[in-house]
Amino acid sequence: LHIIDAYRWRQMALRNVDPGALRQVFNLRKAHGHSSDGQDYHFAVEDVARTLDEPSLYYAAQKVVVAAHDATRQLRKLMAQSPPDRYATLEVDFNTPLGRVRICGTGRDHHPDAAYAILIDLGGDDGYEGCVGASASLDVPFSVAIDLSGNDLYEGHTGGRPTQGA
Repeated sequence: LHIIDAYRWRQMALRNVDPGALRQVFNLRKAHGHSSDGQDYHFAVEDVARTLDEPSLYYAAQKVVVAAHDATRQLRKLMAQSPPDRYATLEVDFNTPLGRVRICGTGRDHHPDAAYAILIDLGGDDGYEGCVGASASLDVPFSVAIDLSGNDLYEGHTGGRPTQGA
C-alpha cells in the first residue's frame, strides 16, 4: 500500500512537468560535468526543476523507503520462524502496472538486468546484473531491492543507465 501511495504522490509531483523535458532529463548521462564555456548547459533540467513539486516527490520517496523497511523487517521475522530450506526454491515473477515484481528464495539465484519495481531475495549467494534498486525507465517509477543475506555479486554494466540504488 505504501508503494501505491508513493506512486500517487510521484504523479502529483510531476503533474506540471512536461513529459518531453522529463524524458530528456532522465536520459542525461553526463550531466555531472562542468563546462566553463556554457556549451553543456541542459535547459530541460531547469524546465523540470521549475515545474517539479519537490515536496510531493520527497514524500513519495519516503513512502518507498517505509515500504522497503517494513517489508525487510517482516521478511526477517518470517525467515527466523521458518526451517532453513523452506524457501530454497521459491521463485515468483510477475508484472504489475508499476513494474515487474520478483521474489526468490534462499537458493543461488541469478537476477538478470530487468526493470524491477520490487526485487526480493530471501538469501543465498546471488548474482545481480544491471539496474538493481534503480529505476531503469520512467515507466517504472520506483525500484526496491531487498536481499536478506548471502555473498552476492553485483554487476552494473548498464550502458550509463542508473544502477544499484540510484
